[in-house]
Amino acid sequence: MREDLASVFTERLVARIAKCNLTNAELARAINVSVAYIGQMCNPERGKLPSADVLVHLATALSTSCDYLLGLTDDPSPPTRDQLRLPRARVEAALEDVTSAAEHLRSALFEETSRASTERAPRDVDDAALDILLSLSTETPAAAARRLAGEQRRKPGKDNQANGT
Repeated sequence: MREDLASVFTERLVARIAKCNLTNAELARAINVSVAYIGQMCNPERGKLPSADVLVHLATALSTSCDYLLGLTDDPSPPTRDQLRLPRARVEAALEDVTSAAEHLRSALFEETSRASTERAPRDVDDAALDILLSLSTETPAAAARRLAGEQRRKPGKDNQANGT
């Protein structure tokens, strides 16, 4: 699969560079990479695929889409503004979540500061704010994956030693 992807990418990259009448040096300058890197991607024997950020810059500089360069579509036209926008409902839902969290934090901080005596150090309020923020946060998928990977790497022998068995 990777070989097919790399060969399609290389073929389409070379074709788009030619269509845009660019040299490898001009393209390299336009997307801030080395000419050698462009050469590696254009060499079918190397099968070099770019990182995601370079792919986006390539697609922009070559007036096409990432999907086209990767062979996911045969339409070389760049995406329209509407295709790049998030659906309004998703944006509104995210904004509502952020607003709700901010209101919860504001009210929790107000309650904490009104309960605090004048003798308490300001650091106590900062600690309370941090505790509130931590209670609002949820584990991200990346953090969950790291935690699970760490748990899976533990060896049974270590668990037994910790339990005293």
